[in-house]
Amino acid sequence: DVEVVPIDSPFGVCALVQRHAPNVVVFDVMMPGLDGMALAQLLRKQEKGRVTPIVLYSAMPEEQLYAYSKQLPGVT
Repeated sequence: DVEVVPIDSPFGVCALVQRHAPNVVVFDVMMPGLDGMALAQLLRKQEKGRVTPIVLYSAMPEEQLYAYSKQLPGVT
């Protein structure tokens, strides 16, 4: 089974990960209020967020997204 939980705020993702320990977190690189790299860094500071796989997506060119994602280990 797959359950998708939409969150309307990047800050809500951190709370969700702490409460539910999801199998994977998927979010856009470009979000209002907090970009994807900052959110990934926040997640990696949390106990449950350190081990949760993160998948980034974006409309930016693939090469740029790849370079962006390599700045933080464990992000694809």
